[in-house]
Amino acid sequence: MEDRLLVDTSAWIVSFRGSGNQKLKEYLAESLDLNRVATTNIVVLELLQGCKTTNEFETLKGRLDALPLYSADGTTWSLAYEAGFNLRRNGVTCTRTTERR
Repeated sequence: MEDRLLVDTSAWIVSFRGSGNQKLKEYLAESLDLNRVATTNIVVLELLQGCKTTNEFETLKGRLDALPLYSADGTTWSLAYEAGFNLRRNGVTCTRTTERR
């Protein structure tokens, strides 16, 4: 199996922002160029829920549809658990923030 990068919803959102983390944006762009990025249905759902217009929805959906899709079976969840554990051990805490609108 080819190594892939599973990008969390919060990382995508940060990368979409004009003021988002520049290193994250560059890393994600490079990973996309190398066809290393994959996604899951839950990430697609969360991202598409945030679209404000039909055009934005269709554009983002088309881009996300081009990525390999991992089903959220036991293997995928096991990989996610391990990745979260390893990130935390290396000082990276993945959090999700919510903004009230």
